[in-house]
Amino acid sequence: MESITIDAVQPQLDALVDQDVYVHLETSTGSYAALEDPTRITTCAFLRNGRLRFSDGQIRGEGPSYRVGLRLDRGWLYAEGLTDWEVTESGALLMGGYDSEGRQNIGLELSRTPFDCE
Repeated sequence: MESITIDAVQPQLDALVDQDVYVHLETSTGSYAALEDPTRITTCAFLRNGRLRFSDGQIRGEGPSYRVGLRLDRGWLYAEGLTDWEVTESGALLMGGYDSEGRQNIGLELSRTPFDCE
């Protein structure tokens, strides 16, 4: 993965507008959060292979972290804290947000084909 730049990621989002895409969205404070501070609650959300269509996709931010919003028919999908990205050989757009120690806090992935579930 490489560091996000708006000029690199925005065309990737534009290429997926008005198409059925599969989404992987994951966010977590990680189990390490409670280990470092026992009073801190570990939080997590996970969605794999949700299928959606968005009419507009925008990436915003000043860096080093960015936010992506996808306008849905009746709402929004929003992910903030994204720092890195890549496009896989199969054409999936992968974006992740990593803290200063390299731990992933958020992942947003978009693909025209379902993601592997193994």
